[in-house]
Amino acid sequence: MHTQSVPPLALRILRGPAAGRTVTPSAPPTSATSLALGRKPGRDLQIPDPGVSEGHALLEWEARKKGGAWTIRDVGSSNGTRHNGEELVREGASHDLEDGDELMLGTHTVAVVEVCVRERGGE
Repeated sequence: MHTQSVPPLALRILRGPAAGRTVTPSAPPTSATSLALGRKPGRDLQIPDPGVSEGHALLEWEARKKGGAWTIRDVGSSNGTRHNGEELVREGASHDLEDGDELMLGTHTVAVVEVCVRERGGE
């Protein structure tokens, strides 16, 4: 049986204090991964913006979904999270992410999701 690898994920910051940066995980993703996103140093995805909570959101790889998918869930942030313009319920359900999706993190930071999908059977 084919073991599914986790495609790399990055956030390209378009607006906010970190505009122009691309934020990548501090460690490469594994087959069972979750990435903590927040302002606090040591987060897997650190966004240096006072409008982003120390522990803002959780991005998780859901291998159970057909083909696998990255998801995002707000974990009780103070200033909220929007996914393609839709406000996420704080501490609510996860939302699937796709390459090119837009995230509004807090009050200032806008980021575009970049998912590098590897072709099956290719290196």
